[in-house]
Amino acid sequence: MRNPEGRYFIEWRHDGRRRRKSVGTIPSEILAGAQRQRAILNLRSAGVEAKEPDPSARLTYIHYASAKYVRDVQMNKARSTCVHYRHTLDLFKGSLENATIQSVDRGDLMDFQAYLYKLGMGAGTVKTKPSS
Repeated sequence: MRNPEGRYFIEWRHDGRRRRKSVGTIPSEILAGAQRQRAILNLRSAGVEAKEPDPSARLTYIHYASAKYVRDVQMNKARSTCVHYRHTLDLFKGSLENATIQSVDRGDLMDFQAYLYKLGMGAGTVKTKPSS
């Protein structure tokens, strides 16, 4: 059952103590967090020292970040605004390949404009997309 307002946690035992860790609110984040923790626990049970990943070093992929952003927009903006933002973000994701937020630069935004022109959009439409 999905709870759109709550956060999800995974739980396990380590050295006889109960451990819990937040894994997010988006189903793909929840599944990835659970799979990552299962891999760590499997390594530890095999005698391999496995450390928790450093959350500050975690890369945020565009599709995760855009899903979170659209969720926030849905709560605070009109439906038409949300539809427009989602469409623009889907187009942006289509112009990139597995990019992370940390790796996007001005060149990617310029490539996005070129991508929109290739799709047959006119200059007026392309200039209304946030890209520069």
